Amino acid sequence: MLCSSWMSGPLYSTRIRSFKYRLGQNLFQSKFTLARFTPSVVSLILLLTDDGQQTLADFFEDAEGLGVERENEKISIPDDAAEDTENEVLERIELNDWEITPPHDDVPIDTEFGILAGRYSSDAQNDTGCVARVKKMLDMAEENEIPLYRKPIVEIAESGKSINREGLREVVRLVQHPQVKYLFVHNINRLARWNSFCIFLIELLTREFDVDIYTSKGELDLTRIKGLATTWVMSMSGEIENRTKAKLTLDGQMENFEEGSDGVWYRGDWIGYSSSEDDLKQVEDKEVEVAKTMFETFDQAPEYKPYAETLEVLNSEYEDILEDALGDDDDSDNEDDDYILKYDRLKVMLQDPIYIGKPIAEGESIGDQGQQKQLDRPNLKIIDEELFDRVNEKIERVSEQNSDTTSSGEIMNLDYLLHEFGLLPVVESSPQVAVLCPDCEIPMVRDKHYSLKNEERRVPVYVCPKCKQEVEEARENDDIDREEEEISGNYKTFPNSLELYKIRLFDEAMDNLAEVSRFLDSDFN
Repeated sequence: MLCSSWMSGPLYSTRIRSFKYRLGQNLFQSKFTLARFTPSVVSLILLLTDDGQQTLADFFEDAEGLGVERENEKISIPDDAAEDTENEVLERIELNDWEITPPHDDVPIDTEFGILAGRYSSDAQNDTGCVARVKKMLDMAEENEIPLYRKPIVEIAESGKSINREGLREVVRLVQHPQVKYLFVHNINRLARWNSFCIFLIELLTREFDVDIYTSKGELDLTRIKGLATTWVMSMSGEIENRTKAKLTLDGQMENFEEGSDGVWYRGDWIGYSSSEDDLKQVEDKEVEVAKTMFETFDQAPEYKPYAETLEVLNSEYEDILEDALGDDDDSDNEDDDYILKYDRLKVMLQDPIYIGKPIAEGESIGDQGQQKQLDRPNLKIIDEELFDRVNEKIERVSEQNSDTTSSGEIMNLDYLLHEFGLLPVVESSPQVAVLCPDCEIPMVRDKHYSLKNEERRVPVYVCPKCKQEVEEARENDDIDREEEEISGNYKTFPNSLELYKIRLFDEAMDNLAEVSRFLDSDFN
């Protein structure tokens, strides 16, 4: 029997990410390393990482069912097929020098086509490298005598950090056609900058849609460990480059803030402040009263509706001042659409220590532990620290009270987790899940470890503290025989036989990676 807060309320995205990380640690138990990557376990890797969690489902939901269909045993493209994203680039490539084989009645049904995709994150890349790279891949298609299904799919000023891209959707849509067998891309990080999602895309294209991928280095060979390792290194190098750029950008922003430039952190308008010609925040005298009222009203408002009451007071009593200070640029989708000041901005301002004269800049680049700079600027102080602390303590209490009813994140069912991962990983990974004693129905606790028979592995033993105490008291009073000592439900051990079988199977697969890869790639005729 299990008890969990999930049973009475949903488990949301922020908790899921932490849970999945711990779950991954328990599942792999340090056996799995990046160097042992194989596409056969990519789906599990993706599940246990944060990259793309929020948009991955949307991506495939939109792409699902958009594949090109056959019509009278000939190729036909749906009317809503995506247009070329940058016709100017395609004109500069002079496509007439290459043979583009459009679908028509004379094309044999067994013809295998290729598609060419390019992504360039800035117009500067377009000017310096886009044309040359696309031409190189067109030359490779010609050398391999592979006709192109359509003109190149070129994305300009699109970030590889985003998977919600029209060009990428078009690639996934087209490869679903059984005659599209090749993808030409200058570098695999043109598909995506995140390592986990890039590898997932490669698995999707090669294993699900049977597509061969060509880069500027030639065809990717995913049937051998060397090819898998090379592909992983190429993908990871793109992510490392992205992390480096993000860290340098954050370092520069922190340095600018410390040297006296507030604009990079305060891009919006804050009630009570304006920006000087030197890009520094300064107190706006006519808004000081509004800022004080904002904090005082929130502090005194009932805990069940502090935001609503604060918004109502400010928007009704200071409408003219707010309109001058904020304008109409506060676009949010909350219920307070008629207000000038809205919920999102109100909460951000209430949490900003600039109001006590200590503006702060903090950020976290990818793979970095984060940075924080706090400056002492008493000339910016509008309220006292005691009021600021009370307001922010109240914000935390309100957030905790509403977390089980108003969060809009991902919901995960406990039964699903148990079915998907087994009892041991779930119990070991989350303090919110407990095993209940079948006799007294109180949470059991970990008592000790023991070694499995003929196994090097040690597994935990859970014991009911109440039952254990009863047994010890009975033993001291000689009220229990040795044979009757094991009270029903007193002990629970993991794993059971089925869970142990799954663990052994996974271990064997990881210890014999090369053989598993060949097995997965073999033909079953």
